[in-house]
Amino acid sequence: MTTRVPWIVILLIVMAPGCGADRANSESPDVVEDIDEANMQLSFELSGMMYENQPFTLDVRALTSGGDVVTSFSGEVAFSSSIGVLAPDHLTMEAGVASGEMMLSREGNGLLGATLGDLDGTLPITVEVTDWTRDPVDSVLNGGLANSEHWNHGGIHSPAVVAHEGGLELFFSTRDIKSEEGDFTDHVLGRAVSSDGGITWTLEPDEPIWTPEAAGVAGFGTLSVMRDEAGMYWLFHTVHSDEGPPGIRAAKSVDGIAWEAAPCLDVAGGFDAFWTQQGVLDPSVVALGDGLFRMYFSVRRIEGAVETRDLGAVEGSCADGWGGVQEVLSHGEQGLWDAGWVSQAHVWREQDLWRMLYVGAASDSGSAKSSIGYASSEDGWTWVRAGTNPVIQKESGFWEVHGVGGASTTVMADGSRGVFYTGYPSDKRPRVIRRMPSSPPLNGAN
Repeated sequence: MTTRVPWIVILLIVMAPGCGADRANSESPDVVEDIDEANMQLSFELSGMMYENQPFTLDVRALTSGGDVVTSFSGEVAFSSSIGVLAPDHLTMEAGVASGEMMLSREGNGLLGATLGDLDGTLPITVEVTDWTRDPVDSVLNGGLANSEHWNHGGIHSPAVVAHEGGLELFFSTRDIKSEEGDFTDHVLGRAVSSDGGITWTLEPDEPIWTPEAAGVAGFGTLSVMRDEAGMYWLFHTVHSDEGPPGIRAAKSVDGIAWEAAPCLDVAGGFDAFWTQQGVLDPSVVALGDGLFRMYFSVRRIEGAVETRDLGAVEGSCADGWGGVQEVLSHGEQGLWDAGWVSQAHVWREQDLWRMLYVGAASDSGSAKSSIGYASSEDGWTWVRAGTNPVIQKESGFWEVHGVGGASTTVMADGSRGVFYTGYPSDKRPRVIRRMPSSPPLNGAN
């Protein structure tokens, strides 16, 4: 929508949280009882930054050309956006003033449109990626104590969180000694549960729920766990081998504790595409319904002594097999934070978008150089990186001082989407860290 009436003025004031002027202490405009609508203008004031899926406060005033509030003016101010879904899409004006919280479903640059009677206009806006902050500051799930002989002493690798029956389940890979970088030999599958939104966790059971011997693998690498529409748990996991490139296998469970291999997927040497033949790993799977899945995965490429990783995707089912693979996100350009590789994607669908968190590194696979980036897509095949990447980085003095690993997200009780990811502390035995949006969504819906 373009501005058709030249006397409309729409103002947008963006202030960092805590840095804006105190409106209660500012000088209010004079008020007037009536005025010719042809001499009116709209003033819009935004308090704070705009983040996707997080509320922002918008104040709307009907003013004279001299800046006085027209108290006799009332009605519905209708809004539209060129990016994402806007909620709510209107505010009620009374006595020349309307104020309320609104929310946009996606990040990016676009236009905010407003209509009030015969008045309308547009304004450029910038919406940032969700502001995920540490909550709590400490890590939420750790391996066994130092020098202990506990079965998860080696730390919590590749957390995969699933919401179930009012609580959360977390599946992870671990072993009783600290792992070397990229070594998942003898890693077992573990499970923990939480009833307080992932702040405290209990191992349930306090023993591995699946072992390499039972699964017929050398160890469990990176994981993706989800439930389909029938309630069946599905596990997709990386398989490493000394005899060939890494691959991906599937398993299923009716209760999330007793697992059995699912023969519908055993990708040992890549899919039927030349660019996957050096190995595929790091699955992230989305259930599409009717037994159909879409799986995202990392593609390992080695040229000389240099290894890079990119992201691919494939769609299929256990009943009908898997279709053609497609490359969906390549490592970044030289000099960028993810120029070395992109890997360990976590993909989900939310409102009108496919969304992704992924691990990126500038030059190699070392966890000390890794961060987490964000990308979005209209169809799940063509992806656009966020301009503010990376969105999660290691923090000095905290549990990810040596880097961050793959993330998993889930919808929480208040409707917000929490992020659980791997942090590497000074002893490099990974822990799980929780981040939450800095403010919950409107009406608990996300």
